[in-house]
Amino acid sequence: MLDGGPVLEYIRRSKDDKKSAILLTGYQVEDTNGRMLMDTGSIEIEGEIEKVNCEVCHFDFSAHSGHDELVAFAEGAQPDEVILVHGDNREELAEDIRSFAKVHTPELIDTFSY
Repeated sequence: MLDGGPVLEYIRRSKDDKKSAILLTGYQVEDTNGRMLMDTGSIEIEGEIEKVNCEVCHFDFSAHSGHDELVAFAEGAQPDEVILVHGDNREELAEDIRSFAKVHTPELIDTFSY
């Protein structure tokens, strides 16, 4: 997401080089440097907003499945029960899966035995 580490120095050194490019691979979360770069062509480095003049390209190589893909996968697996432990909106996903399986959305301290 370009919010820390050596990548910021690499960007600082190459941002004005027309022969350079920044290749973003995957989803860039709201309120991150990666999203700011995609949306505005600028990035924050050490508290300063700096214009990036080299080429910026985005490739969606995300390994995350979307809502519809997850429902289709779960339905195809024909489970009796599904445990959802990760995701932005587990309850919405759980609602769609409940039509064919019992769904659990555990909290941090919950345990299961089978």
